[in-house]
Amino acid sequence: SSQAPLWSSATAAYSALANVCIVYTLTDLIIPLRVSEEQEAVGLDLSQHGEVMQEPATLAAAFPLAKTA
Repeated sequence: SSQAPLWSSATAAYSALANVCIVYTLTDLIIPLRVSEEQEAVGLDLSQHGEVMQEPATLAAAFPLAKTA
């Protein structure tokens, strides 16, 4: 029938979506994909890697503001 390709495409799209949901859920169970609010507040450099990339004072000195007339 003329609707067979439509059903085939819909089935493929549904299967792909279902597989993505399953893989996402299994991955999230093994390795959490989101950080907690506490980790985000502390900073991901410190909470995830145990180090601070740059101190705020160093960062401010590295990029001086342009002088205006």
